[in-house]
Amino acid sequence: MDEQNKNERGPVAGQLLYRVENAARILDISPRLLWTFIGRGEVRTRRVGTRVLVPRKELERFSLRDHNTEVEEG
Repeated sequence: MDEQNKNERGPVAGQLLYRVENAARILDISPRLLWTFIGRGEVRTRRVGTRVLVPRKELERFSLRDHNTEVEEG
């Protein structure tokens, strides 16, 4: 199995950047909720072309804090 196929199936140990869907899986939250945190600036991302990627260090930083999951209206 090559590296590309591994990345399409899910997170790979030691990976530096994760797609939002894989980062959400690692954090055990939905991709939609992760996008909410990204939009609020609570999770920083990197862009590579059109891809939005979450650095591993950012997942570690995010996981060490409590977060409000309420969605603001308006």
